[in-house]
Amino acid sequence: MNTEKKNVLNVEATDMQEINQAIEVLKTKLLPFLEVATKEELKVLPKMKDKSFAFVTKTYEHCSIHPLLVPNYVDKELFRTHIESLEQLRNLLNPIKQFQNGLEDTITVMGSDAYNMALSVYASIKTASKNNVTGAKVVYEDLKVRFVHKTIAKPKSTDDSAE
Repeated sequence: MNTEKKNVLNVEATDMQEINQAIEVLKTKLLPFLEVATKEELKVLPKMKDKSFAFVTKTYEHCSIHPLLVPNYVDKELFRTHIESLEQLRNLLNPIKQFQNGLEDTITVMGSDAYNMALSVYASIKTASKNNVTGAKVVYEDLKVRFVHKTIAKPKSTDDSAE
């Protein structure tokens, strides 16, 4: 992590508009083809990573060379289109993951910076409120709700032996 870099997003409005348009293109062109599954549904599915993908493509190659070895219930054309689609999706996923990771890291670093700044201002306001600086108490009362801890009431003992 580059700690020397000041984390400020200073993207020109036209660039941000183009970025948003590119995202809209992805939504329009890709989203209709993407699956939506629950965590439970995904949990039971076998997962295919690089080695499994190599196995799948090698198996398909053997299907083409030895069609008599392929069970009748396996749709070879569908098998082929799934592999082609997987290659396309995998090629899209890697750069998108880079963007996602970069966005998440930047949000974490910038959020940390902003939160630390807010804590510094809050500490100053708290001190000003204790010193009766005009207007500070109202601001302090507004901000302190963030730090109010809710206590859970302990249930009263129903122990009869305490009588």
